[in-house]
Amino acid sequence: MAIDFSDLDEALECRAADPHRALMLANRHIAANPDEPHGYFSRHLTLSQLRRFDEALADCMHTIALAPRFWGYQSRGEVYRALGDHERALADFNRARNIDPGKAPGAADHWRARRRIDPDRSWQ
Repeated sequence: MAIDFSDLDEALECRAADPHRALMLANRHIAANPDEPHGYFSRHLTLSQLRRFDEALADCMHTIALAPRFWGYQSRGEVYRALGDHERALADFNRARNIDPGKAPGAADHWRARRRIDPDRSWQ
């Protein structure tokens, strides 16, 4: 049976204007497909937008447990960075790069995380 992604498509389209609707749509997708990672990934994006980073982190963890792909680690790194945990952010950016060097985070993500870990070092 094919998974219906229409809720997540709609969540993507309405996230900026109506994040609470996007959250409801992601929750509905997760309720119908609890073992499918994209619902958790979508919900983490909305939770991050709402600055609910602890909840977003939990969804990233669930995403990675279901599908350990570069986009899960990249996103968890972004959440860690938002929480001020730059060492874990850098570790996840490195994991993402190791999984898929062509799609993983760019140098700017690494530079920002490394700069926060060691602000006295020259990063030129």
